[in-house]
Amino acid sequence: MCQNAGVLLSANALAGYAHHHRLPFLVLAVYRGSHEDTFYYQMYKGRVTEPVLRGLGIPHHVVDQIEDAAIVADAVRESQLARSPVVVLLRRSALFGEAS
Repeated sequence: MCQNAGVLLSANALAGYAHHHRLPFLVLAVYRGSHEDTFYYQMYKGRVTEPVLRGLGIPHHVVDQIEDAAIVADAVRESQLARSPVVVLLRRSALFGEAS
């Protein structure tokens, strides 16, 4: 588990694991930089995380509410079937059960 900043920093490694080594694993990442975030310096991460993952060809999902947490189990299966890392981005509202 990491913050989306960690996902961004590991872009090269994730691409290698996905496209060269074909390693299936799940990355759980706290999704910083949305309207929920009160720190201006986190905002760019929210703007670039999903476009970077799309550019790398890494499957990803966003969990907005705690009720959507079943996505995590689905992402594990997706990772195994695709033989690729899958990133699940967890918003604050999902982590703390807050209304989004």
